Amino acid sequence: MKFPLIFPIYLVWHYTTALRDLNRLLKNTTWFLYHFFSVEILLKTLFLPFRRLSGRDSTQKQSIFERIVINVLMRIVGFGVRAITIIAGVTSVVLTNLFFIIFFVVWIFLPILVPILFLFGIGFFI
Repeated sequence: MKFPLIFPIYLVWHYTTALRDLNRLLKNTTWFLYHFFSVEILLKTLFLPFRRLSGRDSTQKQSIFERIVINVLMRIVGFGVRAITIIAGVTSVVLTNLFFIIFFVVWIFLPILVPILFLFGIGFFI
């Protein structure tokens, strides 16, 4: 391959194929994080009890007051755990998207930035 053709071929790749691949990477990462934290499922089950706890054997009967208190406490715990997980999932998706936006901007200006930094570095030697 002739050396003068490398730079135009690189620029075509940089602004077409690479940007398409970066966009696809962003979509896949966002999809993965959304499903990893199960945001949709957790939103649907936000007010369900976390787990059923019982201090007695199943053969002994609980009073109505005990059942109400345990159910209310488990719903509060379930809400808290699900809310924290939803917040962590949404935060990770938002931070990933912000990172990719910054990366896209840097990626677009990178071919211009490399020669400028090269010339700036040579200026230190002169």
